[in-house]
Amino acid sequence: CSIAGTLYGTSGAPLGSHQVTLDGNNGGYNRTVSTDQSGYYEFDDVACCEYVNGSYTGGFEGRVMVNFTKEDPNNPLDQIGSWVYARDVQVDCNNFTPGVNGQDGCQRNLYLPTIWGTVEGTHYESGGTPSNSDSIIGIGNYEGSDIYFPTTSTSINIRPDGTYGPLMIPLGESQFLTYPSRTVFNVNMLHGRQSLIKDIGPGVAGEVTGTVYNAAGSIQRNAAVQLDYTTAGTASFGGIYSFTGVGGGNRIVTSGGRDGYGIVNQHGGSTNVDVMGSGCEVNGTVYDLRGRPYIVANPDLVLWVDNGAETSYTANSPDGTINFTQLRTGSGDISVYIPSEVDGLRLFNLNSCASPINLDLQLSDFPEATCGSGY
Repeated sequence: CSIAGTLYGTSGAPLGSHQVTLDGNNGGYNRTVSTDQSGYYEFDDVACCEYVNGSYTGGFEGRVMVNFTKEDPNNPLDQIGSWVYARDVQVDCNNFTPGVNGQDGCQRNLYLPTIWGTVEGTHYESGGTPSNSDSIIGIGNYEGSDIYFPTTSTSINIRPDGTYGPLMIPLGESQFLTYPSRTVFNVNMLHGRQSLIKDIGPGVAGEVTGTVYNAAGSIQRNAAVQLDYTTAGTASFGGIYSFTGVGGGNRIVTSGGRDGYGIVNQHGGSTNVDVMGSGCEVNGTVYDLRGRPYIVANPDLVLWVDNGAETSYTANSPDGTINFTQLRTGSGDISVYIPSEVDGLRLFNLNSCASPINLDLQLSDFPEATCGSGY
């Protein structure tokens, strides 16, 4: 049997002369082939289903993988990073019917991400001094897709002045940056061409401030407030609170049993986190696997916001656009529902309703012809 398909590169076009690896059957199979000039690859020696004693047995289960980078002539190689694309493949003999769903093999096209953003910043030592004492930043996957992820060897250099980047990261991928002291700083690309500033290190400190509202949307005066469930404070008569000297990374502000979420990204900066803010708006575009607005299947979009109580919102996207209004602040995620498929899960924070949030989605896979009853 064979597992074959076309590899599409980061430009959205077929990618020729690129290696594709298939690994599976509990380590019993591992082979690498190169795509031809049209991007086509094929593994032609995969185990088929065999009819033995009244049933089909055998088959194949594994992963097809591609190493890749997003080349950028304006960046040195050590600021790009190396990534892996991985998709499950299967020749499933359960309920197998000869001649149906690819008796002799299956089709699995591979799509590398086409929409990217950048992250850059400065490493700060304790006391707030820029430094490259840790010298290297590692990159790892964090609550993101298991389709694109950094290689275990991916790292980037911190320059002598403490700066790093810009590092290119695929749209929608939740990654984290680490260094020898093991502090974690999450990175999530919200929209195409986003340029995110993410300062890191034990010396990063900023301000978290915002306004507390009640369930009716009115300012909650003199409310008790907690930062990360540990540091207590009180909002003013105007509902405004402030915490200073807050370390970098994800932060939660709680008041009256409701939560607000934000991220301290910049040393010395101010992060606005409202609790139960109202009137938030999310706008953006759904892109297909090759980076084009997705207008084919008229998918449903489902957005969830959690601020101590979860609320779901549903909208249709006939032209590939995303538009949700009248949301409350909180921690959110959004998914694209295509017939028989859920794709494009994104995590984000609605920390303030002062301006609309730009949030794009790129699909990661389409349902395709499978082998047997596999996927």
